[in-house]
Amino acid sequence: MHTKPPKVLIVVASLIVLVGLGWLLSGLGLMPEVNWIWVGGLTVSGLLVVALGGIDRMTLTVGPFLLAAAIGSFLRQSGSLDAKIELPALVLVFGMLMLLNLVLPVKNPEWMRTDGGTKPGAR
Repeated sequence: MHTKPPKVLIVVASLIVLVGLGWLLSGLGLMPEVNWIWVGGLTVSGLLVVALGGIDRMTLTVGPFLLAAAIGSFLRQSGSLDAKIELPALVLVFGMLMLLNLVLPVKNPEWMRTDGGTKPGAR
């Protein structure tokens, strides 16, 4: 009997196909030359952090930050964004994600829980 694969594996396989496609198109000269392993690795890592870790204060900072880093890296490598803009923008994104997690009622990760999973004052 065939069981359905976990959704995470379907997402990972799909992302691997997209990385391979981007790499192939770069090799054929149809897309900008970028390091697809790096960009794909950042993307997969960002998505897996949220997919495997669930929604909590850590994953909602780390996952989107890795995705922003992947986008910034792609844009820089394709010549659309200068490193002088990319790096400060990533610092800004990271700070904004941290601030959002401090003000939103998002649960703490399991390993940080001492009070039932929410921050003080959260509902």
